[in-house]
Amino acid sequence: MKAIAGTKHLYIRKEWFYFRMKLPKRLGVREVRFSLNTQDLSYALVKLQRFTFKLAC
Repeated sequence: MKAIAGTKHLYIRKEWFYFRMKLPKRLGVREVRFSLNTQDLSYALVKLQRFTFKLAC
């Protein structure tokens, strides 16, 4: 997976965009990772923004 410059949790793998976030070791899980189900960068950025907003709430 390659990180997308200028974003914090957006990665690309085989032309598909993914959300990826590392978690503290005390939680027992190393990271959260899932597909954003898109190959379009602009749509991936919108989905990423919506998801990170929900995490902040």
